[in-house]
Formats: sequence, structure tokens, C-alpha cells
Amino acid sequence: MAEALLHCVVRGVANKAADALVQTVTGMCGVEADRRKLERQLLAVQCKLADAEAKSKTNQYVKRWMKDFRTVAYQADDVLDGFLYEALRRQIQIGDSKTRKVLSHFTSHSPLAFRYTMSRKLNNVLEKINELVEEMNKFGLESQAEAPRVLYPQTHSGLDMDTEPVGREDDKGVTLRLNHCRRLQYLPEGITTMRNLKHLYLFECDKLERMPANIGLLCNLRTLTTFVVDIGDGYGIQELKDIKNLGHRLELYNLIKIKSGADAKQANIYQKNNLSEVSLCWGRRKFNGPQDDIGNMEDVLEALEPHNELVVLELEELSIHDCRKISSVPNSPNLKNLRITECCSLPISSLAHLTTLSELSYDGKAIPMVPESLEKLLIGECASLVSLPPNLGNLDKLRVLQIRGCNGLKDLPDDLTRLEQLIIERCTGVHKIPQGLLQQLPVLKSLEIVGCEDLQRYLIEGGEYFNLVSSIPWSGGKILNESYSKTIVSK
Repeated sequence: MAEALLHCVVRGVANKAADALVQTVTGMCGVEADRRKLERQLLAVQCKLADAEAKSKTNQYVKRWMKDFRTVAYQADDVLDGFLYEALRRQIQIGDSKTRKVLSHFTSHSPLAFRYTMSRKLNNVLEKINELVEEMNKFGLESQAEAPRVLYPQTHSGLDMDTEPVGREDDKGVTLRLNHCRRLQYLPEGITTMRNLKHLYLFECDKLERMPANIGLLCNLRTLTTFVVDIGDGYGIQELKDIKNLGHRLELYNLIKIKSGADAKQANIYQKNNLSEVSLCWGRRKFNGPQDDIGNMEDVLEALEPHNELVVLELEELSIHDCRKISSVPNSPNLKNLRITECCSLPISSLAHLTTLSELSYDGKAIPMVPESLEKLLIGECASLVSLPPNLGNLDKLRVLQIRGCNGLKDLPDDLTRLEQLIIERCTGVHKIPQGLLQQLPVLKSLEIVGCEDLQRYLIEGGEYFNLVSSIPWSGGKILNESYSKTIVSK
């Protein structure tokens, strides 16, 4: 058993030494010769471990040698991880000083400093291995043409994580902080060999397309802030299954790419008791493009339900487009942003249960009522819409109202006492602003009127509403003009 364990360790480190990413960086640092020698020494030891195991049963000196070699193998793995981290940094396009500052948390930016430090570490561990190999050669161990077959072959670093590692005290909580790397699209596939990685922070990496293949191999992760679902083997939500100790906050994106509730269930989100916050996003970014089929949405959301003691569950953003058979939105108590377009069978009255909804974008024939929690309401391209929700005046939190392309609309809402931004565009049926809204104009932070000539006549100099509008601080330039094509006033 001890031989099989040490064999896994040595084989994993040898594989990492042969990794293309490691070779790239060692070549740049001028230590490629040391890397090759390390790889050769590890392979030489690997083929003699079976005989060493046999002799260790009666020879305490050999037994002690095996323990010492295991310790040095872990140290070698630490050094190789350093080269992998540097390869990761070099693969990321650094676009601004903030990104460089973030990356400095896990690797040095000075090529000279990195080369000096890592060459010294590699040389030190190589010297230790050379000494142990010299001792091994004195044992008269016999080589095996083929390494013994391990019951559970491993395709990554192969380090045993069920026992307390020796000689790795400085590497028990490795953290990669890639927050705000806004140009990052892909993480190197080699990251999955970093079995000692504990925390991976990816907040606001908005262009990240997917996770590296088989990220589930990083079963010791305690923090994974972002998981972007993709299709294909090794990229699905199922990769979260074996990462059992995830804690803190987890943001899940691209849920639209989950084929079924059964697939979502394999993530075992409900078993991850250390999670305190979970955010669910149907697309990759806010208001993604058309999504033609979301028939499995309710099944997926149900399958991703976390444990009962979760502090925060967020389905923050949901975009539903061209889903003509959908009749309701699933119960999502923390949904904040919702966009519904071309869903003719979905009555907006079915949104009454979304009590935390703060932003709604909707096109439809009628809008009878809206949730009182709304802070931002966007109504667009509703040519047949003739009236706005009657309860708009009761929305104490409403700050932004945008109405675009509603030519059938005749009247604007009244009594919007908290409104800060008003945008009216291509609503040719609107001719006047009601008295209650007129009183609100002087305290608006932004007013935009586009393509409403009759309404704009009241806003230009000499118009009935000009004195009210002119009291709004301008951002500069002549904004109100006689062409009536566009009227914008903003702080």
C-alpha cells in the first residue's frame, strides 16, 4: 500500500515536470536542463519503487528512505506549481494596472526576481533528489520494465489528499485571485493539476467563457466564486459534484446550457453545507441574447436548490426571449432583474410573487400591475400598449422609467414622486405631461425625450414646460434645440 501511494506521488510529480506549461516557463527562465534532470530522476525512481517496497518490509533503512523521498517529492511538486502559476499569469492578457495589481497576489511580476527565486528552489530540490537517488543506487534495487499498475489511475498530479502532507506547510492554502480580470476568456487547462489549490477567486471576470476541462479534479477547493457552465465533456455543471467543501459565495452562469434537471442535480449543490451565498444566472451576462428554449428552467432551478441554512440565494438576472408557450416565471424569491421579450402568452400579472424584483424590462400588449419593489421599469416596443400600470404612482422605490416605441400610449403616469430619470422615446401619442409629473421635473437628475415632437415643443425655450426643465443642471452644451429631434437634460 505504501509503495502504491509513493508511486502515485512520484508519477504525478513526473507528469507535472513534463507538462508543456512548465516547460515553457522553465525554458524562459534558463532552467530547462534542471527540469529535464528532475523528470529523469523521478522516472528512474518510479521504476524501482516496487523492489524498494519489498525490501522495506525487512530493511528499516529503505523504509526510511521511502519516507524521505516522499517528502522531497512533495517539495518538488510545490516548485513545479510555482512554474504553473507563472504560466497561468503569462497566458492572461494584462490590460490595465488594476489587473497587474490583482495578479501580484500570487506571483511576482519581475522576471528577474522570479527567475532567481525559482531557479534556486528548483536547484535545491534537485540536489535533495540527487542525494536520495545516490542512496537508492546503493540498495541494489531492480528496475521494472513497466511500472506497477495502480488500481485507480490518476490523470492529474496524483498527490494523496487523504493524509496530512509532509513538507508542505507553506502550501496548505494556495490562493489564486483573478478578480476584475475583465479580458480573461479562458483559464489554462493545466490549472486542474494544481491539486493543492484551495481558493480560486474570479469575481467580475465578465469575459470568461467557460471553466477549464475537468475542474472537478480540484476536489480540495474551498472557494470557487464563479462557475460558467458550458457543453461538452468536462465542462458541465456536473464538475461541481466532487468539490464537496465549497464555501462562501458561488455564482453560477449559463444555466441555459444545462440539458436537464437531472444533470443539474449531479452538482450536489444541496450537499454543500459550507455555502452561504448562491447566485444563479440563466445567461452569461446581464440581458443575454435570444434564448429560444427554456422549457427545463423550472427543473434546473429546482435541482440547484441549496441547503436550508443558506444566507442568500440569488437568481439575480433572467432574460426570457421568444418563448411563446411560457405561462409563468418560476418562484425566484431573490430575482432582481428580469427581461421579457416576445413572450405573448406570459401575463405580467404572474410576476406578483417576485417581491424583490428591482428592474423589469417588458414588451407586451398590456401591463395591468407591476411589483411594488421595482426601482427601474423599462417598457419597449409595445405598439399596441394604450395605458401604463395603474399602480405606478404607488411605487415608492421607482427611480427610473423608460418608455420606448409605444405609439399607442396616450398618457404618462402621474404621482411619481421619487422618479430620478425619465426617458420617453418614439411615443408619438403622448402630447402632454400630467400635472403630478410636471411637479417632479425640477428634481429629475436626467430627462430624455426622443422622437416625440408634440411633447418636445413644450420643452424648448418659450415652451410651457421650459422653466421647469431649465432648472435641471445641464451637463454642458446646448441640449434643448429647435429641431425637436432630441431633448436631453441631465446632471
